[in-house]
Amino acid sequence: MTEETTTPTQDDNVTHIGDAAKKDEELSLTAEETQNINALRQRANEIVNEIGQMELRKARLFGHMAETEAQVQRVLNGAGERLGIGDRTWQVQPDGKIVFPPTPPEGAAPPPGAPKPPQ
Repeated sequence: MTEETTTPTQDDNVTHIGDAAKKDEELSLTAEETQNINALRQRANEIVNEIGQMELRKARLFGHMAETEAQVQRVLNGAGERLGIGDRTWQVQPDGKIVFPPTPPEGAAPPPGAPKPPQ
């Protein structure tokens, strides 16, 4: 029968029990565990790279959207100028007809989707 003793180490305050205790430098994962960990780390890096590519694409799409909205505004401004609409609030229906909604009270915000007056 082996006698069990406990001896605290000064550097890490861990108690080792008798001959059964392994030193820290002797501990290691199995080959299968190591392989699994490395494969999972690689997959995590691939996911991070994929997210980065998606973010880049998202930023480009926002740029395309802003340019498209600017083009729409230029067309609306040109049409408003051609038609002599001036600073009045107007909207375009899907069939291209222009409607003039009731004028909001002084100081009220324009309705959503109303074109900006030409500058």
